Amino acid sequence: MAQAAEIGRQGKIDLKVKTWRFGVFVAIHQKLTFETASFLQIFLKAYDIFSHACFLTCRMIPVSAKIIDFYKSLEPPSLPKGIEILFPQKNKEVIKLVELFFNKFYHDEKKRHLIFGINPGRFGAGTTGINFTAPKQLKEFCGIDHPFKSQTELSAEFIYDFIEAYGGVKKFYREYFITSVSPLGFIKDGVNLNYYDDKKLQQAVVPFITTSIQKQISLGFQTDHCICIGGDKNLKFFSALNNEHKFFKKIIPLPHPRFIMQYRRKQKEKYIYQYLSTLRAVS
Repeated sequence: MAQAAEIGRQGKIDLKVKTWRFGVFVAIHQKLTFETASFLQIFLKAYDIFSHACFLTCRMIPVSAKIIDFYKSLEPPSLPKGIEILFPQKNKEVIKLVELFFNKFYHDEKKRHLIFGINPGRFGAGTTGINFTAPKQLKEFCGIDHPFKSQTELSAEFIYDFIEAYGGVKKFYREYFITSVSPLGFIKDGVNLNYYDDKKLQQAVVPFITTSIQKQISLGFQTDHCICIGGDKNLKFFSALNNEHKFFKKIIPLPHPRFIMQYRRKQKEKYIYQYLSTLRAVS
C-alpha cells in the first residue's frame, strides 16, 4: 500500500512538472494577456508547483546534459559497402570522457555559437569523442585524465594553440561549441574518409547530417551565424544544405587546421590571428 501511495504521489508531481513546463512555454511564446497570465499563476499555485522538491525537478536542463544526450542518441546511417562508421561515443570509456568534458565546460544554460568541422578523424575525436581534441590536448589543456596513449593530431594542435590565444579553454568553451557537419566519422581501407570524398557516401549521409544539425540547433544554440571550418568542399556542401533548410542566417568560413599545419605551418601565427579576428568580429 505504501509503495502504491508513493507511486501515486510521484505521478502527481510528474503531472505538475509537465503542467508547469507547458504553462511557461505558452506564457513565453504566446504572449498571454495579463488576465490569462494571472489565471495561470493562480492555477500553478493551486498545484503547489513552487515547492522545493518540484522546483528542483523543474529547473532548466544544462547545456552539458543536452549535448551528452545528443551523442548518446546518435543512430549511424547505413553506409555504402567498404566504408565503416567511426562512432567513438558508443565506447563506455569514451562516453565517460565526453561526460566529464561537457560537465566541466558546459554545465550552464548559456546560448553558444556553433563551429562546424567536417567529420571526426581517428586520432582526434575518433579517439576521445570530443571534436578537434586528441588525447594529448584533453589532458594538457582540458585537465581531463584518460586511459589512452598521449598521442596528438595536427588539427588538434592548431585548434588548441588558437584557443590559448583566444583566452583559454574556459573562455572559449563558454562561448562556442565545436561540432562537425557529420558528428560521426568514416573509415575506408583503414584511413580517414571525409563524407564528401565519396559520392555514394555523401548521398547516403545527407538525411543523417540534416537531422543531426536540426537536433543540435534545437538544444538552444545561436542561429544568427555559425563558423564553418574547411573553406572548400565542406563549405560548399554545408552552404547548399543551409540554403535549403535555413539553419543559420550566415555561415562564416575558416581554413581547415590540417591544411594550415600540413602546408602552411610557417604561417601558423597568421592563421591563428585570422581565426581570432573572425570570431571577435562577430562576437
